[in-house]
Amino acid sequence: MSKYNFSTHLFRCSGLHHIMAGEIGLTEAQEKELAEVEARKKKDEELSAAQKKRKKDYEEKEKADTITEKQQETLDDIREKEGKPIPLTETMQKKYDGLIYKRDNPELTDGTKNYLAKLHREITKNRKKRLETKYIKKGLQFEEEAIDMYSMVKEEFFVNNKERIENEWLSGEYDIFTGKSIDEIEEGFDTKCSWDLFTFPYKRDKLNTVYYWQNMGYMFLSGAPRWTTVYCLIDTPKWELENIKYREGFEWPYNEIPKWKLLEILNNNLYTEESFFKMMNEWDCAPDPSDQSEDNLKAADIVNSFVPLSLEERIMEKVTERDEAAIEEIKIRVAMSREFMVSLEE
Repeated sequence: MSKYNFSTHLFRCSGLHHIMAGEIGLTEAQEKELAEVEARKKKDEELSAAQKKRKKDYEEKEKADTITEKQQETLDDIREKEGKPIPLTETMQKKYDGLIYKRDNPELTDGTKNYLAKLHREITKNRKKRLETKYIKKGLQFEEEAIDMYSMVKEEFFVNNKERIENEWLSGEYDIFTGKSIDEIEEGFDTKCSWDLFTFPYKRDKLNTVYYWQNMGYMFLSGAPRWTTVYCLIDTPKWELENIKYREGFEWPYNEIPKWKLLEILNNNLYTEESFFKMMNEWDCAPDPSDQSEDNLKAADIVNSFVPLSLEERIMEKVTERDEAAIEEIKIRVAMSREFMVSLEE
């Protein structure tokens, strides 16, 4: 058994989506199905028109003492059924029992269990598999620049927070906030560096659920009423531009990339005139006014049609409002996740 106490494990807000994913207990559709079956169980048996007529006829005969023995049995049977709950079929009863069990015995999803098993191994075996992609690398490299961009747009000076806080369930290190202190936050903000213009969200796009739960965790920790995910569109870093250029070279004879193609790469990855023309000169791909070749004409067209993006155009805010029901759900999932991790010790 490990020395680590998983019954008090604090989950990071940045990874909260792993334990909040999927449904525990009944899904919305299953809750509706259960309600329908329960309504059927409570519903009284209604006689058909033919049964009602037969009952009336037989009751008249019963009153006149002319009813036969068989008719009396039929009448008694009708009276027995009338006003009693409709019995479930064998198949419906099995379904009902299964829904009741799932409702009363909620379980974490298989995906969450797999995540927790890996986390348990990381902690007990002191191993950490780091996920390092170009997207994560850019986000880490330009975190300060993203905060500076947002400060300029909001006309308010923000400082990158480096203090981690925790409560009974979670721990987190949020980027920037407004308020007297980290313990008295009025509003929080978390910056995200989009990889390029094509991954930069539209205003109409819903916030990624990963960031929704991260924000909800931050509000749980801080008491803030709202948290904003701030997407920042920052120029593709030079190291990645060089990687793109290197890979592109294999597509051309003798690795001689035409000017227009180099400029197309810059056009797709840089968003200000300053950065675009700086890299154009550094890569020596500026069009020559005296050159009428197809390559040069296409290059000139790209330069002349370059569309710079303003600072405001490169910032997108997605606000998450505090939801007490979601926070209560976090507590439930944390408790269930801890129980599962403890069970791995047995």
